Amino acid sequence: MMLSDFQIQKIKRFFKFYDVNENDVLEYGDVEKRGHRFAKLSGAKRGTQEFNLLVHREMVIWQRMIRHNDHNRDGKITLEEWLKGFTKWMQDRPSFEQYVREYVNYLFVVLDGDKDRQLTCDEYVRFAYADNIEQGMSVFSQLDSEGVGYLTEQKLVKLALEFFYGDDPTHPATHLWGALHGDTAQSGV
Repeated sequence: MMLSDFQIQKIKRFFKFYDVNENDVLEYGDVEKRGHRFAKLSGAKRGTQEFNLLVHREMVIWQRMIRHNDHNRDGKITLEEWLKGFTKWMQDRPSFEQYVREYVNYLFVVLDGDKDRQLTCDEYVRFAYADNIEQGMSVFSQLDSEGVGYLTEQKLVKLALEFFYGDDPTHPATHLWGALHGDTAQSGV
């Protein structure tokens, strides 16, 4: 499976989403910081079992990322390794879809503040567009194509799969993890 230039751009965006310290290398510390941010977004208090569980779930995701992307086994993932690993991993569609389902489930645990299994515009924008609320609201309205005011876990899985596998720059899922701007993008989380 060869990825298009556009799909590569989106996979780079997802890498930037995780590269908290913006040094173009994913390390344990990046993902740990992301886990702490997610736990804080969920409203969990540092030191509580809930907080620790949320950070732990992010670290489980990190272990899967390392397994699929750290080709030289140095405990870090470069952008080059990320692209190579994601290209190969996406070829195993059942395995990759399982990862996406687990990741989206984790996002719902973290972001669904009222635990109604519906991700509202406010909950989504706080996650992906905290630095540009207006843009986030616009993206959410496109993601919520039915106009119901929320995204279900099933809908978010479908959008995430479209983000990775789709090749249509006009599809709403293009900006799911933050706005694309050439090879760089920015997100509030």
